[in-house]
Amino acid sequence: MKSWIRYFTRIDIDRDYDLWVRLAENNAQFEFIDDPLGEYYRHDNNVSANLEKHLRAELAMLDKHFVRDRGLKYIFLKQRRLAIAQYGAGRSFHRTGQHGHALKKFFRSLVMWPISVRLYAAIALAVVGLILPKNK
Repeated sequence: MKSWIRYFTRIDIDRDYDLWVRLAENNAQFEFIDDPLGEYYRHDNNVSANLEKHLRAELAMLDKHFVRDRGLKYIFLKQRRLAIAQYGAGRSFHRTGQHGHALKKFFRSLVMWPISVRLYAAIALAVVGLILPKNK
């Protein structure tokens, strides 16, 4: 089993997630631990603050692990999942007040999967954020 338990080095951020996905793909057994095992501090300079880098890592994970060559159903499922990744990045940009970047991600999501009601609401909120910026 140790021969395949390695980090996927092309992915800078989500190496642990990649490891968990590969373990699950190989039928590893998991158990829930109800105790916190560590702490995580977010600040402007840590890797988690780089939203574009996170999106690239997520898209690389989807490309690496999503089922391939399984017919039309899986093509649609992957397209939907890619749209969700763009939507999630848009939401993160919106939360940080970067409404222009949020709109770009929302529109990419819209092109990929236009049948999402929440996406239209998110676009409307991002437009409002651009037009009426918060007063500080």
